[in-house]
Amino acid sequence: GELINRRKDESLYTEEMTIAPIRDQQGAITRFVAIKQDVTESKRAEKELLEKEASFRLLFASNPLPMWVWDAETLYFLEVNEAAIAYYGYSREEFLKMRITDIRLPEEVPNFLGRVSLPRPAVRHRTGSRHLLKDGRLIDVATNSTTLEWKGRKAILVAVEDITERNLAEDALRKAKEGAEAGSRAKSEFLAN
Repeated sequence: GELINRRKDESLYTEEMTIAPIRDQQGAITRFVAIKQDVTESKRAEKELLEKEASFRLLFASNPLPMWVWDAETLYFLEVNEAAIAYYGYSREEFLKMRITDIRLPEEVPNFLGRVSLPRPAVRHRTGSRHLLKDGRLIDVATNSTTLEWKGRKAILVAVEDITERNLAEDALRKAKEGAEAGSRAKSEFLAN
């Protein structure tokens, strides 16, 4: 069991004590031996780890951006947050039966698999990816990912931002600018003649 004990300097510490009987040759208990171990530091580390895990879970679950964790070896989704479920249209159960390649266009999978096999930086930011939603729509995304250990497995944590609208606006702006420049050139050529 665990006990709170006092050191000579009056500070308190947690100790774990195990008591074992010592028996004689006839099997009768003649005495007990107690093994005590100071577990203050391991208890503090365990509490700190639990607090970190609780904070991570809260940030992950309540994040407004779609987020997930996928297995770096099998490519299966290991966990998804509520935003991913709402945005992509798959239930949690459906997501956890899928691989990360299932939300990619089939023609883009070989390129993706080639990138997955390369050594990964600790944090990776990527734009120019496209994901398929359950209803078949294709979206442009920017992703931020990091490698971590998830329940003993090497995994990738990903946060996703839909940049489809931004890309469309930038494309329209670029086309308008190109059109204005072409019109300006045509006007200059007309005036020069």
